[in-house]
Amino acid sequence: MLVAGFVDGRLIHIFEFSFNEQGFTDQLEKQLKKRFPNGDIIGEYLRSAQFSFVHYKGSKSLKTIYSAPTPELTKARPCMTKHVFNYIRYSAQ
Repeated sequence: MLVAGFVDGRLIHIFEFSFNEQGFTDQLEKQLKKRFPNGDIIGEYLRSAQFSFVHYKGSKSLKTIYSAPTPELTKARPCMTKHVFNYIRYSAQ
């Protein structure tokens, strides 16, 4: 899975993680069960599943593919969650 973050139309980061990571799939499954409480319905879909960094931040496969240079990252900080900013600044390599 690739997840990109933009601020004011500028690319700030690209994260990669395995689609099968537990926190991520748990979030998708929760939404699917809510949308289809009695199981699958032919011809109907969950078109707007939502997830955030919280759902994959602990993934062993998580890595940063791209992060903006420090000046751009610092400028974008007010538009980012604390967890995303800290991951990019201190954990990503």
